[in-house]
Amino acid sequence: MKTFSTNIQIKLADGKKAIVKKLLGSGGQGSVYLVDVEGRSKALKWYNVKPSDQFLSNLRKNIAEGSPSPIFLWPEAITKEKEGGIGYIMPLCPDGYFEFSKFRLMKVRFSSFRALLTAAIQTCEAFRRLHSKGLSYQDLNDGGFFINPTTGEVRICDCDNVFPHGESSGIMGKARYIAPEVVMGKNMPDSYSDRFSMTLMLFMYFCIDHPFEGRNVVKSMSYREY
Repeated sequence: MKTFSTNIQIKLADGKKAIVKKLLGSGGQGSVYLVDVEGRSKALKWYNVKPSDQFLSNLRKNIAEGSPSPIFLWPEAITKEKEGGIGYIMPLCPDGYFEFSKFRLMKVRFSSFRALLTAAIQTCEAFRRLHSKGLSYQDLNDGGFFINPTTGEVRICDCDNVFPHGESSGIMGKARYIAPEVVMGKNMPDSYSDRFSMTLMLFMYFCIDHPFEGRNVVKSMSYREY
């Protein structure tokens, strides 16, 4: 796994430079850094393994066409290759937002039922706009959602796997969020499987945990009425 030191410069394909400030986190696909691009704080995702030409071509297309909604932390610029690797720039998630997994663990809670409803409505609207452009997210899970517990405003990251409906990014999804037809190998992820995964997410917004886990989970957790 490639890691960058502070103040390393990464050249972008549009001629700008990203200056690495610190590592924000790492995952299966790559690492995310806080970077400075011409005086603006951004996030840089650097892939552990260079993606395929098809994947990068689709990423460049999505960058050129722009985000379907400000809710998505959409790719803004791709980097030039550095030591055989590559990455892309995206907006930072604003302060005051928490990964949805923290809501599920009851470490963060919605401040009101209005905030909860706002999160649900914004999630549905974001994916309505995405799907109306003929695109599919293909890897919808709790790790990609950041929510402000006071306002209910949502930000969705990991948008590099967004592909046209019917085309595969090569990503199957995350266990417990994958649609049955994808698990059974009958289909690759698309906008229809997005809807299945989004339904699970919406259920968890309102009921905290997974809809298929039932009473054994409910009786072991402490719930708060909004």
